[in-house]
Amino acid sequence: MYFFLPVLCLTLLYGLICGKLWRTRHKLRGPQAASREKYHKQTVKMLAVVVLAFVLCWLPFHIGRILFSQTKTILYDITQYFNLIAMLLFYLGASINPILYNVMSQKHRKAMSRILNYSQVWQSRNLTRSERTSLEGTEVSSVM
Repeated sequence: MYFFLPVLCLTLLYGLICGKLWRTRHKLRGPQAASREKYHKQTVKMLAVVVLAFVLCWLPFHIGRILFSQTKTILYDITQYFNLIAMLLFYLGASINPILYNVMSQKHRKAMSRILNYSQVWQSRNLTRSERTSLEGTEVSSVM
């Protein structure tokens, strides 16, 4: 239940998005129709990879929980290694979506680069202000 319900929701919702993109690709007109169709295909592939990554990262954890909850001590070593791999995949599953988006989408890379550049500018402005404050504090303390 804890695995199949999220997979069902992901598949259903992403399937609706993919269906909408697939249907609208035939209606595209104008000079940018070819590039938009390319982006639609890329989006469909990316959504399929996201669902597949979710399944591959979370399925071992749930299989391990079910199968090894009643294991005997003979399989203790096997269950420990399986649980280690399952937990690594479990935590990877929480962070893999942004990585997949970055690898598969040029638009996402551009947007993230703009965000990161903006935050770097913001941080440099803050550093400049704090440096000014510390310098002013130094001047005041040296005068007294």
